[in-house]
Amino acid sequence: MTPGPSQSVYNPENLQQIGSVLAEIGRVISSSPDIEDVYSSFAQLVHTLIPVDRIVISSIDVENWTATIEHVFGSDIPLISQGSVISMHGTHAGELVHHRSGFVIQHDTLGKFTNQFPGMSDSVATGLNSFLGVPLIVCRRSRRRTALPFSKT
Repeated sequence: MTPGPSQSVYNPENLQQIGSVLAEIGRVISSSPDIEDVYSSFAQLVHTLIPVDRIVISSIDVENWTATIEHVFGSDIPLISQGSVISMHGTHAGELVHHRSGFVIQHDTLGKFTNQFPGMSDSVATGLNSFLGVPLIVCRRSRRRTALPFSKT
């Protein structure tokens, strides 16, 4: 699905494929009232659009400043696995939630960010060196947010 070096993501055929995958993501998300039921299908579809080594879906508890890892697709990192509850202090995910906006960390700027976010060290130690983060859901009543970090070697 990812365009090769001589292809543009903007050609009509690629845009049609991307639109089809996005439509399928919408169908998957709306297919169950319990969001946890669709994590795996969602991650697999996103992976067809963004070929990464790891996708993590986390629920954020802003009052306790912790993240619960709800689903992991791809590379295993023992301390950051499904069911883990981690502190958001010193993490790029904490920054993502705090600013409510996405981020991109590329391998050439990784050193700067590992100093700023020491919580990234476990991910970097496994060989992941590029990161993309997206805030997914903001529920104002419960103050619960979901973060969606992607990683690539």
